Amino acid sequence: MARRAGPGVVVFPLRDDFEETPLAPDVNRSRPGPLTLEQFAWLPGAGLGSATAGLFGQNRWGLSLGFARPLAGGAWLLDAQLDATGFWAASDSGLTYSEPSRTSGHLGVTWRPPLLDVALRLRGARYLYGDQGSRWSSSARSAISTWRFFALRTDGVEVAGVRLGIPVPPLVRPAGRFRVIPPERINLVYRDQAAPFGTRLDEVASREAFLRQLSRPSLAANRDRLAGGRPAAGPGLHPVSWVGMTGFVTTPGAASSPTGTPRIGYAQGPRRAAWDHRGSTPTRSTTASLGFLPRVEVACAGR
Repeated sequence: MARRAGPGVVVFPLRDDFEETPLAPDVNRSRPGPLTLEQFAWLPGAGLGSATAGLFGQNRWGLSLGFARPLAGGAWLLDAQLDATGFWAASDSGLTYSEPSRTSGHLGVTWRPPLLDVALRLRGARYLYGDQGSRWSSSARSAISTWRFFALRTDGVEVAGVRLGIPVPPLVRPAGRFRVIPPERINLVYRDQAAPFGTRLDEVASREAFLRQLSRPSLAANRDRLAGGRPAAGPGLHPVSWVGMTGFVTTPGAASSPTGTPRIGYAQGPRRAAWDHRGSTPTRSTTASLGFLPRVEVACAGR
């Protein structure tokens, strides 16, 4: 299980001449920004569930529930979400709000092709302002940016656009319970329709993002990066780091040494991430292994 609190945000407009609309009556005011609490939990034998509650974007507040089921090693992902939200806005007398009586959500499937860090999605959805339709999107991720192209048809209206995610340093985020850091990335969105057709609820827990790089195609596409910048050993094998397979296992795995290849290694980790006596003593690891049959090796390790 994982629980995550969203950032506490206060919005200070740099201009006060934006056009006020019924959907954004407080656009020219200083006001609270999104503030949510997210909870993820694995449901035994079923999949990954999520719940998000709090203040969302688009002047909405309420609750969102989701469920995702990975299939075929994560190459396929079935995903569903249901939202119940109300309207809120900042006024002269404080926050005004309505009952969370509006429902939205989606049912969808995502496919990740082999050896590519690409996702193709198809969803049927009821959107935030009552329109219903289908949405197709494709996204690609690199070390420095993410791209998503999308097209949707809802209530007879067709909308297309692109979403670009630009990362904000530091790319490696510090660990700890309390952190003061900039947002992970800045998202720029272009749509060829200004009207709010096909608008989804923002700031909601994403099961797909939670499972990012845990699917077999993503691991294969990022094998060199996950292996610490060194090519993974042999074609078709899993990525390897100095602490084992993809960093999740702390002893070398049988797929890490090609047949007939000996390996000797030494590594030292930082004190702040030590396995024992964290903060005072760094982790030091020595390894030796010999692969003498396909997917069979003899290995020893010392700490």
